[in-house]
Amino acid sequence: MGSLWITLFASLGFGDDRLTGYLTSEVDANTFASTGFRWDFLFHSAFAVFAGWYFIYKKKFEDKFYYQLLNTYLICNGFWILVIKANYSNRFAYLSWFMMAIVIIYPFLKKEFFKDHHFMIGKVMLAYFSFTYMMYYLYWG
Repeated sequence: MGSLWITLFASLGFGDDRLTGYLTSEVDANTFASTGFRWDFLFHSAFAVFAGWYFIYKKKFEDKFYYQLLNTYLICNGFWILVIKANYSNRFAYLSWFMMAIVIIYPFLKKEFFKDHHFMIGKVMLAYFSFTYMMYYLYWG
């Protein structure tokens, strides 16, 4: 249903001609290594969704500001998933991805969940950085 959402958002007129251009224009094959539906980008976005689920439902973390952060992330990421097949859709993904680190680390900074809390923060940060570096290395290295 990707093309349905792309056409719908392009025709609604929320933005200027740039939005329509991002959603409907043809991509230059020399500019991008991979276009279309990106499973790797979807997998990358799922880390923050999993972190939100884990802290709210498994660890019973209750914080109004965190709920707002997570919901903002989910709304931005949800829009991107609807138009994921559009060319240049990674520009919409960046709107939610800049919040990923905050969504993942915020509960750690507010409450201790584990016995070796600081060690666990280090492991999470190392895993997050390693995955991001691996994505960079695989696509641009």
